[in-house]
Amino acid sequence: MEDITVTQERRNNPRYDASALNVEVRTLGWFGLIRKGHKAFARDFNLDGMSIVSGSKLKIDQNLLISLGCDTHLLQSIPMLVTRCRKQDNKYVLVLQFNLDGLSEAARNAAYAALKSVENELKQSSVA
Repeated sequence: MEDITVTQERRNNPRYDASALNVEVRTLGWFGLIRKGHKAFARDFNLDGMSIVSGSKLKIDQNLLISLGCDTHLLQSIPMLVTRCRKQDNKYVLVLQFNLDGLSEAARNAAYAALKSVENELKQSSVA
């Protein structure tokens, strides 16, 4: 009997190279206190989430606040959730999902519009 494993893509939207983004990761401590941030490298991005390379190992289902910056945007304290973490060389590849459900509808809509704008900029730069 042949064992066939089918792996489906978890993301529904296309990914875009995000190496141009500056990323800062801040974890949440006890009572929601925000810890000091550390820099990470963005790999790819879409409206579902992003993957980054970090020097810190983080736990699955850990809540984070991410700040993203590029030439035309600066987004701060975006709530995200760690969905995967794997060691690669001496770093960790983290897959993060945007976690906007706890925001008010107005804040969620504003965050979505800003993230869409970042995605569009990354999409245009990948075509050029």
